[in-house]
Amino acid sequence: MDEKDEGKISGFNEAQLKMMRIHKAQDLINEWRGRLLVEVYRGFYGYDMVSSGLNTLLMESKGKMSKDEQKTSSNWRDKLTKITETKRPHYIQSSYGYSGRKYSVKINFEYYEELKKALFECEDFVKYQLEKHGYSEPSESEGGFD
Repeated sequence: MDEKDEGKISGFNEAQLKMMRIHKAQDLINEWRGRLLVEVYRGFYGYDMVSSGLNTLLMESKGKMSKDEQKTSSNWRDKLTKITETKRPHYIQSSYGYSGRKYSVKINFEYYEELKKALFECEDFVKYQLEKHGYSEPSESEGGFD
């Protein structure tokens, strides 16, 4: 009996599952990138979906990153978490009228621009990391990575 049959070496290869997770996260980002302000579910918006997808990609690619890249990756995760928790573009405004109290959802465009910029810059970093570490097909113009 060889080592694999004795249970000393795993016969399971996670590479296919990792690529599937990366593909699903990229699909999620692509689906919601153009609809950041659309409400997906009560209080959960397109920018939350994109942020979630980016965080997934950051985690999936982190194992092959250098220490400096890992630090940058962690900084991006912290920034996205902070900005989506503390500077949400949507807010509820209440007002009084003849028929009583009314509520409406408003958008803080300053927060929206800051969030959008962070999401797109993080996406650029993630795509570069995925390509650099062999998780996507290298672009012809760059000749790929060694």
